[in-house]
Amino acid sequence: MSSGLIEWLIFLSLAMIAIVTAAGMIITMSMYRAGLALMASFVALAGLFILLNADLLAAIQVMMNVGGMLVMVLFMVMMMMDPGGEMMWGMKRDMHMRGPGALSMHMPSGPPPPEEQEGQLDAGAMSDMDVQETEVGGHDMSDMEMGSMTPRQNYTMMVDMAMSTAQLPWAIVLGVVSALLLVILLILTPWPLAGIAPTQDASRVVGELLLSRYMIAFEGAALLILAGIAGAVLLAKRERSRVQTPPETKQRGEQP
Repeated sequence: MSSGLIEWLIFLSLAMIAIVTAAGMIITMSMYRAGLALMASFVALAGLFILLNADLLAAIQVMMNVGGMLVMVLFMVMMMMDPGGEMMWGMKRDMHMRGPGALSMHMPSGPPPPEEQEGQLDAGAMSDMDVQETEVGGHDMSDMEMGSMTPRQNYTMMVDMAMSTAQLPWAIVLGVVSALLLVILLILTPWPLAGIAPTQDASRVVGELLLSRYMIAFEGAALLILAGIAGAVLLAKRERSRVQTPPETKQRGEQP
């Protein structure tokens, strides 16, 4: 087997891994698995850079993109209520939503239904709650909660729990068409070939620039990224405490 054929097989394998894992990141309902899938896609792209003898781009891809996604995955596990997506899969199953994974849980289309008066319950929801029974004769709690929701409550829940937008299918179609056009352009473009190899080590040159001329900018960017992560954590913690503590409780606690 010739070396050119081996390179083509490696290229096609890495390209397929990058495409499949990127698609899995979109479809999965687990933020944790989505992060891992995106990391796998970035690693495959780094392998493509190595195949093109662009070792510096491969190192940057691993250190920045893969390392950044690893930090995001850790924050997902620590901060999110349902990083594994088990609750989302349960809602999809109980509500009989059609579609692959996260594509089924999208923003509801149309205006929200009108608010109903207190104590009013949709008759159809009551009948659904009465019909959905388990084998032992009792009501299934998840089915009862889903069936007892008013249209306004169901609309609000779907807005809060949506993992994609209603325009995502059109965006996927446009993305596929754009990718096909780029492939056609790539094939038809007469790319010039250089017969001279680089005379300097790109990694050494970039490293010297980062540690000399661009030292302050490089360290400043790192400080801004760290400050952004810390600020996001503090704001999320403050928002969570505000939601969990009702205003009435705060007022009662402040009274002597």
